[in-house]
Amino acid sequence: QVEIYTPTRQAMGDALRYETSFDAKHQVIKNMVAVRGNPETKARATIWSGEDQIKAMKFEIDLRLDTFTAMGGAMAKLKMDTPAPAAGGAGAPPASLGMLPGLSLSGGSMTLSCDGDLYYEGAAGRVKVAHNVTILKEGLKMSADEMLILLQTAPAAAAPGKAAPGSGVFYWSRKIM
Repeated sequence: QVEIYTPTRQAMGDALRYETSFDAKHQVIKNMVAVRGNPETKARATIWSGEDQIKAMKFEIDLRLDTFTAMGGAMAKLKMDTPAPAAGGAGAPPASLGMLPGLSLSGGSMTLSCDGDLYYEGAAGRVKVAHNVTILKEGLKMSADEMLILLQTAPAAAAPGKAAPGSGVFYWSRKIM
């Protein structure tokens, strides 16, 4: 059992590799972590933040670029924030997702699974999920061979060492394409 803690996420697995490289000016040019599960027992590695967690056979995490890849059939359990009530006590109107007006994925819990890889790009605000992708959320099931999830950028940063409000493994205000 190995674990690594960063200000925004934690990861645990059977083996861990951490690699940092610097250029001639002592600028970080590589800051990578690889966390692997146990292939013999099929125990998966886990990455989590708050109540959100993703399990996969291996994670490659680029701390400098804020990206990670979950390889070997990712399983994610994510808790999404409920929109704040509008003035007057009424809840925020449901989000409209183009051809599916009224479909809202905000609030509650969601499970995402795939047979392939899950690739998170923090700065670009997107998650690519491949091969037999399924999203389950309170009476909703979406399935596709591939999904691209566009994420809203995170709100203003919280105090150092604390997650920003509404953040988890992903900041979940999303649009699925």
